[in-house]
Order: sequence, then C-alpha cells, then structure tokens
Amino acid sequence: MTPVDRLRTHDAEFEKTVFELASDVYLAVGFAASNVGMIVGDDGLIIIDTTESTKAAEDILAEFRKITDKPVTTIIYTHSHRDHISGATIFAPRVVISSGKLLSSLRFLSARCSALNRSVLDTATIGIWMPRAAK
Repeated sequence: MTPVDRLRTHDAEFEKTVFELASDVYLAVGFAASNVGMIVGDDGLIIIDTTESTKAAEDILAEFRKITDKPVTTIIYTHSHRDHISGATIFAPRVVISSGKLLSSLRFLSARCSALNRSVLDTATIGIWMPRAAK
C-alpha cells in the first residue's frame, strides 16, 4: 500500500458522524481536527470546544440542529488551542463565555486598546458561567 493509500484509509476512519454518548450527550467526530461535544439541557445547549474553523463549526451545528433547535447557552473550552476555539462565533455569535481570569484580562486590555474595546467588548456579553466551589 502506498503512503497516499494509507492516508486515504486513515481518513476513512474519521467519517463525519455525530455519536450519542448518553441521553442528551453527543459528540461530533470527523468534521475537523478536534471533536465537538453537545449536552442538551432543559433550556439550552452546552457546547464543548468549537473546532478550528467556522466552516467546520457550521457543518457540525447543522448536524446538531437535526437533533435539537434549543439555543446555545454555554460554551466550554477544554483548553485554548486554536483547533478548539475558532468556531465559537458560529455557535454563539454575540456571546463570550469566560473564566474570571479572561474577563479580567479583557477589561485590562480594553482600557489600553480602543480597537479591542470596539471589536470585543462592544459586541459581546461577557459572563462567568462556571460557579466556583464554596470555600
């Protein structure tokens, strides 16, 4: 088998599929370099990671819409690498969901950079969605 044939065989292992992992828990595989999770809640969706491109995110969201039309209420990033965060605007076009550290950083930067203020803070609702453990 040639190297090209091996790559084609490898690609076939990652067909675009949405798996139901448990009741109301789904995983989109094969659409992008990283997988995207969806948890269906009573009032909306939790999206886990958002892929490396808006095109992949659009394809995944279209598949998720075959399952539910509930709004995305929360995005959770497993980490900040580009292949996990770049499709966020497709899932939630006007919302940035962040930890307190990101919120503080954006406020610090916006005070020093009017372009950031216009492009991020004026177009986004920034909230802290993950409760902290009681001390």
